[in-house]
This record gives sequence, C-alpha cells and structure tokens, in this order.
Amino acid sequence: MRKLARVSVQGILLSIAFSVLFLVLLLGYSEQVLMVFGAGLELIANATLYTRILSSSLPATAAILIA
Repeated sequence: MRKLARVSVQGILLSIAFSVLFLVLLLGYSEQVLMVFGAGLELIANATLYTRILSSSLPATAAILIA
C-alpha cells in the first residue's frame, strides 16, 4: 500500500508538470523558461529512478554508490 501511494504521488507531480509545460508552450514563453522547466522535469525523473533503485535492493545501492 505504501508503494502504491508513492507511485501515485509521483504520477500526480509529473502530470502537473506536463500540464504546466503545455500552458508554457501555449502562452509562448521564452526558450530559457522552457530549458529551466525541462531541467526540473529531469530532476524529478532522476529522483524517481534513484528512489526505485535504492528501494529495490542493497547490491544495486552499492553499485550506485561505487559508481
């Protein structure tokens, strides 16, 4: 149940992020704003990936820490 709640919260955050991206594109903001927003999306995606890897197993955690 705890894992399901975490995935749904991440899904909600990503859907909000893509909605904001659509609004930014619709309103025609500058390229710099889009680059900053893209970097934010990338950080969210990386955090999600690392959270899944770290929670999956100890050897994977050790491999990430060594790399």
